[in-house]
Amino acid sequence: MVPRRHVIDSLYRCLCPQLNNLLAGKSAGAQFHPRNLSTPAPVRCLSSTRPTHQSIDPVPGPAPRTPPPEPQAPEEVRMVKSSGPSWNKPINFDRKERPFIRHGLPALGGIGKVKDLAHRGAFPEVFNEARALVESGYEPDRELYATLIYACSNFPGCLMQDLAFDLVGEMKDRGIQPNTEIYHHLLKLLATSPDYLKRLEVLKEMKDNWQTVSEDGWQWVIAGYLMGGNLELALGTIGERRDKGLVVHRSTYAHAIRRLCAVGEAEEALRITKTLDDEGFWRAPAKVVYDLLVVGTKQMHLNCTMWSWFQANDRQLFNPDDGLCILTLNVAARYGDAKLATDVFRVLVNRKFKYEEHHFAALLETYLAADNLPTAFSILNIMESANVPPKPNTTRSIVNKLIQNNSPYDIEAAYEILLAQRKSGNSVHIAALNTIIAAFVRVSDVKSAFNVYKEIPDFDLRPNLQTFNWLLRGAAEQGRKKFAMWVVAEMQEMGIKPGQETYESLVLVCAAQEVINDAFAYLEEMKGMRFKPSAKLYKALAVRCWELRDWRFEEVIKEMKEKRYPARRVVEMLQQREVEEQAAIGAQEAQLVGGGAEEDEEEEGQCPRKNPPEKVEEQFGHKPRW
Repeated sequence: MVPRRHVIDSLYRCLCPQLNNLLAGKSAGAQFHPRNLSTPAPVRCLSSTRPTHQSIDPVPGPAPRTPPPEPQAPEEVRMVKSSGPSWNKPINFDRKERPFIRHGLPALGGIGKVKDLAHRGAFPEVFNEARALVESGYEPDRELYATLIYACSNFPGCLMQDLAFDLVGEMKDRGIQPNTEIYHHLLKLLATSPDYLKRLEVLKEMKDNWQTVSEDGWQWVIAGYLMGGNLELALGTIGERRDKGLVVHRSTYAHAIRRLCAVGEAEEALRITKTLDDEGFWRAPAKVVYDLLVVGTKQMHLNCTMWSWFQANDRQLFNPDDGLCILTLNVAARYGDAKLATDVFRVLVNRKFKYEEHHFAALLETYLAADNLPTAFSILNIMESANVPPKPNTTRSIVNKLIQNNSPYDIEAAYEILLAQRKSGNSVHIAALNTIIAAFVRVSDVKSAFNVYKEIPDFDLRPNLQTFNWLLRGAAEQGRKKFAMWVVAEMQEMGIKPGQETYESLVLVCAAQEVINDAFAYLEEMKGMRFKPSAKLYKALAVRCWELRDWRFEEVIKEMKEKRYPARRVVEMLQQREVEEQAAIGAQEAQLVGGGAEEDEEEEGQCPRKNPPEKVEEQFGHKPRW
C-alpha cells in the first residue's frame, strides 16, 4: 500500500512553524531557472491526483485537536521569481484552500434600522432613515417618535433639546400621548441642560398622567439640578431619598460633591464624603478626593485639606503634584499643623524635589503658629544643609513672632532656647542669633542686642553682614553715631564688605547729627559702589536739610526727580508743616497777649500755666523752630 502524502496546508504550517524555515532553506539553494518547454522537466512539479479530505460543507468545521503525523519526506516545490519583496516565496500546487463563507447579520429595515441607528448614536443618519421611512408610507406612531427622542437623548450635551420637544409637540398634534419611555428620554436629555423650566414641565405632565419616575429618572433629575446650579434643590432631593431609603447612585453623589467643590463649598462636600465613607457606602474615589484636596487648599480649609491629603497618600490614590503640595504646605503654615507640613515634605523628599526659600518659609510659619520655637530654629540648620541659606526675608516671621507682645521677656525666653541647644551639643545657626538681635532692635533695646552680639563667639559662630546691619539700624534709630562708627570698625576688622542696607543706616545716623556733611559723604560713597539709594533715604535727607535750612535741600529734591521718586509730595508735606509751625507761633503770641486772663484762671485753680513751647508741642506733636 502506497503511503499517503501529507498536505502542507495553513494548519500544518501553524502547528509546525519550523517547517517554513526548512522549506525556505532548501529552496534558497536551488532556485528556479527557465527551461525549454520542449524538453521534459527534470523535477516533478505536480503530484499525482489524490482525493482530498475537504468537506462539501461551505462552512469550515472545527480544526482537529490532535496534531498531524510527522511528514515522511519534504515535498518538492517550485520557486518562481517575482519583482516584489517576497520573490523567493514557495508555491505548493497540491494545497487547495477551503472556502470560507462569513455569515453576516440579516439586513435591518424599517423601524428596526431606525432603532439601531438611534442606539448607535448615528447622526444624522437616523433622521434621514426616519424621513425615508415616512416617505415610503410608514405612518408615524409612538414607537417612531420614542426612537427619535431617544436618539436626541444620546447626543452629547443638550443641543438636541429643542428638536426633542418639537417632536413631542408634533406627537401631541397628531393625537399621540407620550408614554413613560418618552418622558424618561426627555429627563435624560435635560440632565445635561440648565433649563429647569422644561424639567418641571416634564415632571408635572408625568404627575398629571399618573406616571412615576424611575430610579434612573431621579438620578437624571438630580443631575439636571446640579447642572443648573440649583445645589440646594439637588441636595434636598438627595436628602429626601436617603430618608425614605431610596436609591441614590454613586455617580450622583460624586457629581454633587464635584459641583460643591466647584463653588467652594468645602465644608458641605467634606461632610457628604465622610458620611458616605463612614456608612460603608463607598471608599471615596480618587477623583472625589482630588477635588476635595484642591478646594480645601484653595479655601484654606484645614479639615478638608488634612482628610483628603492623608486619604490620597495612605490609600495611594494619586501623587499630588508640586503645586498641590505647596498649597497644602501653605494651609499647614496658616494653622500651624506640624504633622501635615512634615508629611508634605516627606512626599517632596521622595520625589527628589528641589527646595527653594519659600518652601522653608512656609514650614517655619507652621511651627511658629504651633508655638514650637525650638523646631523653628532647627529648620534654619536644615536650610543650610539643603543649600538654601536663610535670608532676612525667611527669618522675618521669627522676628515678628518674638515681638508680637512687644515684650523683651519673650525675646529673652527665645534666647534661652538657643543657649539650651548649645549646651545639649546641637548646632545653632547664626541666623537664629540674628533674629534675637533683630527683635531687641525692633523693641528699641540696642543694649541687649549688643550683649547678644558679644556672646556670638561662645556659639562657635562668626557674625555676618546681617548681624552688623541690625546693629547699625538700631544705632540709626537712636542717632548713636559713635556706636555706629564702632560697628563699622568691627566690620572692617573682620573683612566684611558693606551692603546697601549698611550705607543707608550710616547715612541716616549721620543725618541725625547737627552737622550732616558725613551723611552726604556716605551717600556719594554709596552711589560710587553702584547701590541705589531708596526713596525713604532721600526723604529723610530732604527733611533734615529743610530743618537745618541747608542749601543742599534743592540738590536732594533734584536727585529725587531724576530718579522719579515722589519729590513733589515731599515738598508739599514740608510746606504744610511750615504753615502749621507759623500757626503755632501765632497761637503762642495770642497766649502771651492773653496772659492776664490765664493768671486769673490759674488763681482759680482751673488749670496750671504751661510754657508756650510745651503747649505748642502738646497741640501739634513737635517742637517749633524759632
